[in-house]
Amino acid sequence: MNIANFNDSVYNSIKLLFYFVGSFFILYFLFFVLFMHFFSLAEITDELITIFMLAAVIFKALNCNETASFLKLYFLATVFFVVISWDAISKRGAVLVLSQVFIHLKVFVYIIFLNAFFRHKLLHVCVMVYLLITVFLFSYELIFPGLFHEFFDAKVLTRQGIIRPIGIQGHTALLGSALAFLSCYLLSRVEKNNIGLKVLILCLIVVLIYLSSIRTALIILPIFLAWWMKKSIKGFALVFIFVIVFGFTFKGSDVINNMAEMTSQNIENTVENPVESGYIRGMMIYFSFVLANENFPLGTGASTFGTSSSDNSHVYVELGVENSSFFIEKEGIYDSNFASVLGEFGYAGCLFYYFLLFIFFSRTVKGNIEFKYCFYGLIFAYSISNPVFMNSPTAFLIALLCVAISKDSHSVKGDSVKVLI
Repeated sequence: MNIANFNDSVYNSIKLLFYFVGSFFILYFLFFVLFMHFFSLAEITDELITIFMLAAVIFKALNCNETASFLKLYFLATVFFVVISWDAISKRGAVLVLSQVFIHLKVFVYIIFLNAFFRHKLLHVCVMVYLLITVFLFSYELIFPGLFHEFFDAKVLTRQGIIRPIGIQGHTALLGSALAFLSCYLLSRVEKNNIGLKVLILCLIVVLIYLSSIRTALIILPIFLAWWMKKSIKGFALVFIFVIVFGFTFKGSDVINNMAEMTSQNIENTVENPVESGYIRGMMIYFSFVLANENFPLGTGASTFGTSSSDNSHVYVELGVENSSFFIEKEGIYDSNFASVLGEFGYAGCLFYYFLLFIFFSRTVKGNIEFKYCFYGLIFAYSISNPVFMNSPTAFLIALLCVAISKDSHSVKGDSVKVLI
């Protein structure tokens, strides 16, 4: 065996190792709560896995131009956010700043890793199986409320006297994001000319979201309606009928009325007096704009505001909220990913972050314009009230859906064939 063949053999063996370990990581993130329930895992397990994935894509980039191109963007973003957080390093320390930048950008690592080592057809099967499991167990939980709370030893929360479901995701918010993102994927897989089937599926999705009482997930409704209505007269007609039927079906519903009233009240209280409103998401969004304006255009730096590493931040003292129970117990302070990014990186950093996300979406999602724009709009809207990029299972699901809906590329010089079972 000559040296060239030996090197190829070593390279393929290492690549195969990354593939099989990566397959385990897919199971880990999709069924995260089960792993946490049955195994005593360290709090930094997610970050260790992300580091492993980053090492894997660096290895793959040696012989794959596409992966190398993605990796350059990732490191460019890392350098950019570290540089604009330079002042925060002296106050928070280099370790905290670097680790928080790493957490902010983990979704990009997941996209690069999945795109580098897995074909979209295999990932599509994973998505559909996960969708079926999610819907089945969610339906089962509606029949037997509280069962999963007992199994996962989770706190029982109610809304209008109804136990809020948590599903296989183990948390109501994670269940809501999974339903919304998977629904977006499913709708985008239906042929664009079959608008009738799309509307039927959307009706079923809205019913599921209605039964879950998860308000944020309803954002999928206006996003897809707006997309379908943009050019098609037939689409407009079917959407109009859908709205009429939906309005009469749920007219007078206590759950819908209470959800609308609660949302309206939260917005009104936040606008009138954000500090005293008691609505932490509204407070974080309000303070993020305060910080972005006062520290224009680059914000306060990583690990200073609305993130898991922002404990005892000097920024909270400056805002006068250091004694608030929300900030002492870190209860809901990073529920708005948009607020965290805007506060820490300012207007310039926030625009760069979401622009970078769109670039990754555009270069990863190939051949499905509806998914690219509707999913990006959904992710942006969801990030306002949820930590979609900082929460590892949610960030991984975003990456998984982006790569799964794409078309395989066989034109990458030097490494044209991806691993496939």
